[in-house]
Amino acid sequence: MKILSNPVFKRQWWTKQRIVIFTITFLAVVIMSIIRGAHQEIGFDFYVVWNAGRNFFTGQPLYPTEIVEGVRYFLYPPFAAMMYQIFAVFPLKVAGGLYYLMNIVLLIASIYLTKLIFEQFYPNRTNLKWPLIFSIFFSARFFINNINLLQANEIILVLCLLGIYAYLKRRIGLSGCLFTVATFLKIVPIFFIFWIMVRGRAKAIISVVLTGIICLSLPVLQRGFEKGTKDGFDYYHSFLKPFQKGKVRTTYLNQNLAAAIYRMALTSKNEENLNYQILSLPEATVKAIYKISFVTILLIFVANIIYLSLKRFPVSSFEISSVFLVGFLLSGITQKAQLIPLIFVLMAFLSIDYKELTKRYRYVFCVLYCLVVILGVTGREILGSRLHLYFGGYSIITWIVLILFIFSIWFSNSHRFLCNLKSYNQQTSAV
Repeated sequence: MKILSNPVFKRQWWTKQRIVIFTITFLAVVIMSIIRGAHQEIGFDFYVVWNAGRNFFTGQPLYPTEIVEGVRYFLYPPFAAMMYQIFAVFPLKVAGGLYYLMNIVLLIASIYLTKLIFEQFYPNRTNLKWPLIFSIFFSARFFINNINLLQANEIILVLCLLGIYAYLKRRIGLSGCLFTVATFLKIVPIFFIFWIMVRGRAKAIISVVLTGIICLSLPVLQRGFEKGTKDGFDYYHSFLKPFQKGKVRTTYLNQNLAAAIYRMALTSKNEENLNYQILSLPEATVKAIYKISFVTILLIFVANIIYLSLKRFPVSSFEISSVFLVGFLLSGITQKAQLIPLIFVLMAFLSIDYKELTKRYRYVFCVLYCLVVILGVTGREILGSRLHLYFGGYSIITWIVLILFIFSIWFSNSHRFLCNLKSYNQQTSAV
């Protein structure tokens, strides 16, 4: 595959200067890994997943029998706990350092895979360097947040990007396998499973089903039938069921659709003691508004993917962006560290050749570019603590994500935005 054909994997690419730069960078990353690992303690995000891996190995329960607000619990499927056994064999601080180092490697892999994917979308373009640089810059704060917290989002992103790349290379079975593994590590990529099953059809469906059976079976085989099945039920009851029953996390950190609507229309309790309410509506009305909004967005997404598949439209970067964005909006929890797939979404919008746009579209993209800037450079360091809280509390990120989702749906249906995919059209017309 082209991933291994990059010049960096060839001996002649490694000049003395590049070896020195790589060595210095590597040592700096190792030092940072040691520092971050040394700071890991009980109650931190990484401790939760590290402890889940240890509990999985020792036969202890993975999920709490009672949820206490404010306490961090393991929120991922049992398959994820099984995989975290790899880190649980090390002491917490050593495992944290290794996990930090892994996240740096995954960051580089995310950038490289994004580059490869867009080279598939625009095979005749030679000016994709600057869109990629700006996409990295404007999504950097989300990557930094993920790396500092030692969360699992980069693992999921790399698996999804590999799945997208495999699909573009017509490796449908492999693509379905990668998306399924990502979903069993964290539930949000389930939207990619729907996408690949519609786009990849029979091959993808078989791949998803077989991989799903394996991911369900492996934890049960190691833990035993009784504990293994109990883990699945406990995961459903402790994490999925509360959200199905209408649970909403209204903390300013949560940037999903539910939190945005509830904070806007109801008085929410929060540690910062700030009021983010704009409207005053009965709770029953707010619940109804959210349910209608949820169903509407989901139906638009589902209908669009099915329509594009039936019409045999070639897959565009905007179509794939809509899959990432619908996950942000409809997930039960969407915090800043989970927004790292914006590197792909922003690349989709920034890769459009502005010079080729009509005057009307230029105005549209000027607005979209402003939104991209707002997403990327309005962190706590720039806004200050108070404005940062209001920025999150008033759900600015959520509303921008919603706008990008709407335009992703629109552009995925526009032939004007597929005009640079002629060579790719021929490649995918039979899929």
